Amino acid sequence: MKVSVLIITYNHEAYITEAIESALAQDTNFDYEIIIGEDASTDRTREIVLDFQKRYPDEIKVLLSDPAKSARDRESGPAGKTNFVRGFQACTGQYIALLDGDDHWTDIHKLQKQVDFLDRNQEFAIACHNVKMFYQDGSNGPANLFPPDQKEIATIEDLIFSNFISTSSVVFRRGLFAKLPDWFNTVDIGDWALHLMNADQGKIRYFPETLAVYRVHHGGLWSGATPVVRGRQVITMLDQVDSHLGFRYKKTIKKAKAAWYFRLAETSHLSGDRIKAREFMRKYLSLNGARLKKAPLSLLLRMEMPALYRNLISLRNFIRPSTANKHSEVN
Repeated sequence: MKVSVLIITYNHEAYITEAIESALAQDTNFDYEIIIGEDASTDRTREIVLDFQKRYPDEIKVLLSDPAKSARDRESGPAGKTNFVRGFQACTGQYIALLDGDDHWTDIHKLQKQVDFLDRNQEFAIACHNVKMFYQDGSNGPANLFPPDQKEIATIEDLIFSNFISTSSVVFRRGLFAKLPDWFNTVDIGDWALHLMNADQGKIRYFPETLAVYRVHHGGLWSGATPVVRGRQVITMLDQVDSHLGFRYKKTIKKAKAAWYFRLAETSHLSGDRIKAREFMRKYLSLNGARLKKAPLSLLLRMEMPALYRNLISLRNFIRPSTANKHSEVN
């Protein structure tokens, strides 16, 4: 088998049909299987995926979660992780493509393009692409998830600082590492952790074309989380990956964690939570030491010496027009 398409779904009644049909529509010169991990949905998702399996028995395999066990897993750890691990282990293809049950692919040649590239370039472990964000509530118009200047060839060092791999865009080589580590079952941001473990074994090729839709809705685990929750989850994940990879990227991960702590300090300060802002700033300073750049110094002054900060801003605003007028008079 050339490719295993792994679709993970839970309560995606409104979206799962579009996801599966977009996988079935792929135009390829190779065989691929579709494995659907259905995590004991409480809506009609299970009924829908079983109907697809009945109609396409040679292409689709459905893995069903036990409702009681799924409920226990959701109470005790990250939602859907057992479902993902089981589906991941069931993949038999040379490559694995991921597709969330609430997203869908928009180009019938997506798989062919990515697989052709990986076949020709053995030094690459991952191929991914841009996606179109679609806001289900209409709060924003469709927009590309990643900017036009996103690097097309990247490494694990780039990925440590920012996850530019949307789950439903990725194709990677199966078997780049022996097995998923035990800690993977408890980490919240499993997709990023998986990409980092894969990127440890090869480079990343990013295609700027938008070949899929990433749906933003209130049921999304990442889009529904607060900025502070997201930041804490990322930092915990980076610590786990750092240990797993034998601290070979310790310096880069330390810088990435410092950047996250600064963001969390700024977010907490803006929301009026002084206790959290100070906690995160202390952690930033412990990682960054004496190398205090302009933005963190500005935030530190706003947090601890607001009167001095306001006076400095007033002084700066007073000096700048005077300097500009002086230059004008000379000219």
